[in-house]
Amino acid sequence: MKRFGLLILALLLSVNAAPQDSAESQIKAEWVDPSQLFETPKEDTLKAEMQQSIERDKNFLKGLPETYDELSPTEMKDLAISLESRLAQLIREKDQLIKRNASQEYIDAKAQSITSLSKEKKVVDLSIKTGELTEENETYEMWLIWAVIALISLIVVITLFFIALKQRSKILHQNQKIVDQYEDIQLKGSYLEYAARLIRHDLHSGINTYIPRGISSLERRVTEDDLKKLKIDGSIKMIKDGLSHTQRVYNRVNDFTSMVKREGQIQKELLNLSETLSGFLETTAYSSQVEISPNLPSAEINSTLFCTAIDNLIRNGLRYNDSIEKKVKVYPDGQYIVIEDNGRGMNQSEFEQFSKPHAHKADRPDAGEGLGLSICLAILSEHEFSIKAERLQPFGTKLKIKINQAK
Repeated sequence: MKRFGLLILALLLSVNAAPQDSAESQIKAEWVDPSQLFETPKEDTLKAEMQQSIERDKNFLKGLPETYDELSPTEMKDLAISLESRLAQLIREKDQLIKRNASQEYIDAKAQSITSLSKEKKVVDLSIKTGELTEENETYEMWLIWAVIALISLIVVITLFFIALKQRSKILHQNQKIVDQYEDIQLKGSYLEYAARLIRHDLHSGINTYIPRGISSLERRVTEDDLKKLKIDGSIKMIKDGLSHTQRVYNRVNDFTSMVKREGQIQKELLNLSETLSGFLETTAYSSQVEISPNLPSAEINSTLFCTAIDNLIRNGLRYNDSIEKKVKVYPDGQYIVIEDNGRGMNQSEFEQFSKPHAHKADRPDAGEGLGLSICLAILSEHEFSIKAERLQPFGTKLKIKINQAK
């Protein structure tokens, strides 16, 4: 019984084994190698493609600029993007060669292209980074320069502000000083005007009324014989001469003080200048040293003031004179009256300097107060006359007064 069971088991195993061997044979007959599913390119075709690819790589590298200094930042960034794209393409091409079991020579050539392009990419990236740093430095330097300029400008503005503030304070102080001086001048002008009024009116009564009447009354009551007997005839003559001199001085003072009045104008009349000057100078002690031409023209003048001005110029010519024989000549020269002396000499520049109030040479023992010449010019200016000076050679001065002659 046991043997029968073993026989059945063996039979079953043999029946099952036959179909299995048949299935395996069928699978082996139908199986295809996966590598055969891909078309293996021919060697000549692969070589041609590789030659073209290598040539393209070389041409691309040759087409790159020799230097990147002249490229703008935008052009550099575009170049970096192009290199990165090209580099990715080369890497893909290398991977395809490896998968296709290409010759190691082609793979190495492609790797060399990748290496060269990678170096160029690094150079471009470094240039871009350097350019950005340089641009940042330039921007920083520019901002620094502007900051320094702004700081200097601020310092200048602050300095100018304080200078202007100080100047304004100085100007205000000067203005206040001028106002004070003006008020003081007004006050003194009032005093001077009042004094001039006293001279014109009160002194006039004594000089031109009471004293002349007293002398006339005395002359009517005392005869010449009585004067000689009393030996006072000389005294009476001196009183009369003194009165005449005082009256002339009064007239000059009266004309000067008339100019002190507000909006005062000098009184002028048409006079012959030769006769007027000769009459004024005939009573002076230096009349013999002055030569007045009889051909001087006529002009509208204030006799007292005009003669005072000319007299001062004549006395200066005699005073500042080192000649043995001191002389002054007054003569016409076209539209000018010329006052010529043989003194030390003076040019226009010196004349203008000495014409300023209180201007004189301190080393001169004969120097005056320095007011005469400035007053002369003021008088001539009131007459609308002008004056200029010329130095004569070897010595002497010629003063030329331009006058407005009567028509």
